[in-house]
Amino acid sequence: MGEPSPLSAELLRFPPPDVVRHALSFNRACYYSFRAQQAVRLHRWQEYHEAPYYLDTAWIAWNALDSCQSLWDPDRDDYLITLRTALGDEAFFTGRMPPPVPYWLFVEID
Repeated sequence: MGEPSPLSAELLRFPPPDVVRHALSFNRACYYSFRAQQAVRLHRWQEYHEAPYYLDTAWIAWNALDSCQSLWDPDRDDYLITLRTALGDEAFFTGRMPPPVPYWLFVEID
C-alpha cells in the first residue's frame, strides 16, 4: 500500500464518520425543534430566532466534513475547501469543529 492521499491526511485531525453523522442528525433535530418552539415560547423568542442561524452555520461545516469523508463523492476536494473556509485556518489545521448545536441555549434542570 502507498502513502495516504493528502486529503486523507487532512481528515485524520477531525472526528470519525460515525461522530459526524450523529452530529448532523442532532443538528437537524434541534433545528426543527427550535423552529417549532419559536412560535410558542415567545418569552425566549430572540434565542429561538438566533438558534436556526447558528445551526445552519454549523451544518455547513459538519456537512462538508461528512462529504469529505465520503469515499464515493467526486467533489471531495471542493468540500475540503468549503470546510476550511467555514472553520477558518486555525480551527481547520487543529481539527476543531464547532458544536453541532448551540448547547448554551439548553437550560439546566436540577
